Amino acid sequence: MGWWNGARSILRGIGRRESEERELAEEIGIEAVQGHPYLQVYHRYPERNVLLDTWIVDDYRGNVVARENQIVTWVGIAALDDYRFPEADLPILDAIRRKAKAETRHPG
Repeated sequence: MGWWNGARSILRGIGRRESEERELAEEIGIEAVQGHPYLQVYHRYPERNVLLDTWIVDDYRGNVVARENQIVTWVGIAALDDYRFPEADLPILDAIRRKAKAETRHPG
């Protein structure tokens, strides 16, 4: 199995929200109706540096569809360990796990 990851964008002269909206539309065919910034992760690979700008999308229009010949699947947090992610994604996955755990302890 290959690597799994979230939508990616290169920020060059456009705003963060516009970049995320473009990526969501291009990669999975949805339009974010409501969302907010979540976490930025800087990571250094041997061949390049990356900035992953993650957002929480609370509401969207459209149907999720693979628009770039990728596999799209929804998985529960407990199942994330069954997938292989790029190294830069690991802090994001840890933050998602912590957020879910906190929300389970303190709903609402």
